[in-house]
Amino acid sequence: MSEFPTFFSFDVETTATVVEAGELLTVGCVPVVHDVEAGWVKFPQHFYMRLDTPTRESDERFSSLAWWREQSDEVRAEAYQDRDLLRFDRATTAKALAEWMAFVEPVWERRIFTANPVSFDKPWIDKLYYWADRDLPYHHRSLCLRSMKFGIDPTVGYGSDRTTHQSLLPHHALADADAQAQDLIDMLNGRW
Repeated sequence: MSEFPTFFSFDVETTATVVEAGELLTVGCVPVVHDVEAGWVKFPQHFYMRLDTPTRESDERFSSLAWWREQSDEVRAEAYQDRDLLRFDRATTAKALAEWMAFVEPVWERRIFTANPVSFDKPWIDKLYYWADRDLPYHHRSLCLRSMKFGIDPTVGYGSDRTTHQSLLPHHALADADAQAQDLIDMLNGRW
């Protein structure tokens, strides 16, 4: 059994920039684990779910609508417009995520919430578990990739976004989580 933590690279898509003002649309997560021979690598199984939120473009909780209208048709359809895509309620999403995280990393204390920046994504997932009346499936410690990158090289500037691995489909929760996971792997393996 590994003594290394498992970093769960999260990304969420939402209707607002703060939890109190909007709805969670999609959740993506890509775990980063330590392999004795290869170093830090992506775990082969990822997590992605769309939420069945009551959001409509006319909804006042959709404060990021102007931003969403600038995104691709494919991304908007995936996040909220295409109601024919399979979507789940909060409780089902929270339960599935908790069970999947326990499968990937059985030891709660070694499950580290990771995001870019963590200050945006973590409150949404914390609130998902509050809504579902469930305990958080990860340790209270978290890792902000933006802060880590700045700590490694302050010349990149703290507010900078992804500069190395770009998302294959920007603003798609799983694609963004995957790009972030690759950034983390590079940092952990000393290739940054």
